[in-house]
Amino acid sequence: MMQEVTHDDGEVVLDHPDSSSASTVSTHDQESGQSSMPVPQFYNPSNFASPVAAPSMVGSPGGAPSPMLNTPPYTPQSANPYRESSPPQSEVAPPSVHPGPVPEMSCSHHGDGSHHHGHSQGVWGWFTGTGIVQKVVEKTKSSVDTMITTLDPGMTPYIKSGGDVDIIVTSLKDVKVEAAREAFQRVFGLAMVTGMSPDATNVAPQPVGYVAGLKGAEERIETLRRTGKMNLKQVALSIESCIVEILPDKWFDVGCVLLVDPVNKIRLEAFTQATPVPAEYVSEAQSETASDYPLSWSGLSVTVGQVMERHCPGVSHSNWHLAFTGQSRKNMIYSTLYSLAGIYKNRLPRGETV
Repeated sequence: MMQEVTHDDGEVVLDHPDSSSASTVSTHDQESGQSSMPVPQFYNPSNFASPVAAPSMVGSPGGAPSPMLNTPPYTPQSANPYRESSPPQSEVAPPSVHPGPVPEMSCSHHGDGSHHHGHSQGVWGWFTGTGIVQKVVEKTKSSVDTMITTLDPGMTPYIKSGGDVDIIVTSLKDVKVEAAREAFQRVFGLAMVTGMSPDATNVAPQPVGYVAGLKGAEERIETLRRTGKMNLKQVALSIESCIVEILPDKWFDVGCVLLVDPVNKIRLEAFTQATPVPAEYVSEAQSETASDYPLSWSGLSVTVGQVMERHCPGVSHSNWHLAFTGQSRKNMIYSTLYSLAGIYKNRLPRGETV
């Protein structure tokens, strides 16, 4: 129980029986007439500790780490507290190993200094051995070739030239050489087709009849072989146009095609479609041929194309078929050669090159 003690100088002291010290509280001036409120000791601010500064998150200038950064890392506990702990490493039995032969790396030396390792290729050896890489390369090349020929059709003869098929056409005319190249490259994929013209033949410029037309085609081949311009084993293709009176006073222009392969002993004959020729033009060509013409047995000295060129302005003697039928001579030759190339491919022995 607290007791109030009054000193002589007017101070009031609160004396606690359990405390060894007393707190002194000053009173107001007696003249104010107001009484002072005693303040308990436990409200004294001096009894509380001074605040502590918060730790800094920035490292000290000397490079010492911040106190907050030196806290030990948090180690999470197992998600399943009931999970059995794994036994010590020493208690786990090592797996049993069955001794067996170790595969040897065979290495063979070749005469050219190269080495061949038996098992070194592994998966890549199987990958390359199945031909997948070759198929991918061929497919990619085919796609690129298709794109190039689509953008520039003139590149087709250069891209598809080569291969095992090598044919010489006995002429330098584009209507014959280009038609043969396109037909054989379409059938064989790759084909080397070139033109070569003989200096002269023993057949009239305008053969008359199928026999004379085939004789003219054969004469072109024999002339090139005889003069040494073409190898005796070379595959040759010859095209010779002739006029034929299929019906009385009905004349037609027909192209005689001959292919000779001496190595494989293949000889093929074919004919283009028959194109009607006006009878008056044939009569004019006959009248312009001399009666003592040395090659009259085979035909006329003037072609029907030359007669048409004189009577039809703007018509060429070498391609009058386009003006009269709407189809070029090249297309007529191509369609026949395409069928001939297919027959020739089927006649070739399997795996044989020409």
